[in-house]
Amino acid sequence: MNSTAQADILPTNPTVQDCRRLGAIVSLARFQVRSDAPWDPEETAEVIYNSLELRPFRLLARLAVTMAKDPRYKSPAVIRHAAAGVISL
Repeated sequence: MNSTAQADILPTNPTVQDCRRLGAIVSLARFQVRSDAPWDPEETAEVIYNSLELRPFRLLARLAVTMAKDPRYKSPAVIRHAAAGVISL
């Protein structure tokens, strides 16, 4: 591997801890957009973990951050709906 190549920070086999880290990142992204309506990091992590069978972690991470940055959505439950294809971006 090239020494200047950056290691992939998103795991292919995510653990509960990986989902918690992502939940915190997604919650921070939400707070930047809607500080008056933040998403709880633990609830967000749980939704992400429960959505792992719907999308690969890499795509789920991108989807979760995108949903968090959209002020129309009220709760992290929307992540699972988007992962299932019920909501399209």
